[in-house]
Formats: sequence, C-alpha cells, structure tokens
Amino acid sequence: MIYALIGHRGVGKSSLLKRLESYGAQTFDLDDEIAKSQGKTVSEIFSSFGEKEFRKLESEIFQQISTQHNTSDVFISVGAGFEGPWPTGVQKIWVRRKTDGQGRIFLNRPRLNPDLTPLEEFKLRQEQRDVRFQAWADQHYFLPEGLPVDQGAEKL
Repeated sequence: MIYALIGHRGVGKSSLLKRLESYGAQTFDLDDEIAKSQGKTVSEIFSSFGEKEFRKLESEIFQQISTQHNTSDVFISVGAGFEGPWPTGVQKIWVRRKTDGQGRIFLNRPRLNPDLTPLEEFKLRQEQRDVRFQAWADQHYFLPEGLPVDQGAEKL
C-alpha cells in the first residue's frame, strides 16, 4: 500500500517520515527524490524552471515511486503544493497540527508569491490547500506540538 503524507509546509511531514523510517517503514521524501533526479536543490529547480515545471516533476516522480514500490507498504511525503494526480489505491494521510492556521514561514524555501509577505503567502495558500487536503484525505493525523519521547502509538 502506498501512503502519502500530505499537509502544509512545515507541519512536520519530513520529521514524521524519518520517524516512520526508524520504525522500519520504507519511506521517500518527494522533494529529496526530485532533487536527486535533477542534480539540483528544490530552490534551484524553482529558480531555473518555475513552479509549473516543478509540479510536473513532482507528479512524474511520485508516479515512478508508486509504480516501483506498489507491492509493499511505502510512505511518501509530498510537498504542500502537490497537485496530483493520485494513482488508484493511494491512502492520503493529512498530517496536521492545531496551529496550522497561525501560519508558518520559511525564508530558506522557494517563494511562490514574491509580491506578498511570507506570512501573507502562507495564509493565501493555506486556505486553498485546506480545501484540497480535506477533499483528498483518507485519514487525519494530528501531530502534537513538541514531541514526547515515547511515540509508541505513532509506531503502531
């Protein structure tokens, strides 16, 4: 089964993915896989090709991973702007935090709306993406703020 971790930028999808890997799960961070395939960072890809081309690469690489690893359980973390399409049978887990609506900004990540402040950009995209995540989500996983040492329930 392919499990896709979806959610807002900075919610903790990549950290969750690393923990899942430490529990023995097979994992892929889509941004890392895209960077490897192009020999460039995600920021460099955005600068060179723009968002539209990046979204195309996202979809292509996701499809490749899904096809190559469809016989075992695999977790794939996708970027907040991932647009699909989803292969049949992919379970989408919306990784969330109670603080999602407060906004998260990252000055070291590609800016998609440079005419807006980083917080305005987040708020604009957050509203649009919430609608998409809600429509896609097969499951919701609320991450706690801060991480307790014992994550036994998460491992299950």
